[in-house]
Amino acid sequence: MEEDQEEGPDKMDESHIDGDYVHSPTILNDEIYCQDLDTDSFKYADHCVTRLIQTRNKRFLVVEGGKLKFMMRTKMQCRNEDSQFKICTYMNTEIPPATPPGMPAILMVSSNGREWIICTNEVEKSVYPKLQDQPLPKHIDGSRHEALFFLQSMKERKNWYRFESSRWPGWFLAFETEDGGTIKLILKKSDCDVIDRGFQLVNCP
Repeated sequence: MEEDQEEGPDKMDESHIDGDYVHSPTILNDEIYCQDLDTDSFKYADHCVTRLIQTRNKRFLVVEGGKLKFMMRTKMQCRNEDSQFKICTYMNTEIPPATPPGMPAILMVSSNGREWIICTNEVEKSVYPKLQDQPLPKHIDGSRHEALFFLQSMKERKNWYRFESSRWPGWFLAFETEDGGTIKLILKKSDCDVIDRGFQLVNCP
């Protein structure tokens, strides 16, 4: 299996809606940091923003049938709740604000009236959608959590972001094409000098 390749010379616009497809504005102002995490806890900031998560070849992340995958979507289809992710942020209570590894956040989405969060597997380095029947935790003890990611802006791509797993430091959300053509969400290892994993966060239409 190989990572999906960028299609054609077409470049995405930075901050507007064009035709049937949606393009994104900047929503954060943070930097990429590659360092060992040395923290004890996180506090829920009681703040969420809703965004679409898009690959560089204009596939949108959706939860469908209890699975996470990327699909082509028109502006009308992007109004469906199964592709509108809430990025719920946390405050790091230990690391000084000047040197964060990124903005701590949990990714949540609704489908068929139920809430799901993106989680990492405890044993293997993979991701899956987990039903969230309870409110998000107000406080997370420890430096690693199954659903907590560090949202980092990408200097090389304006308005693009990476999601580093707190459970698996150095592993980032990425995408991969299966033999049948389905593009699924995965975790992939990445170094500071190889910035090739990232997604565009798009305003919901």
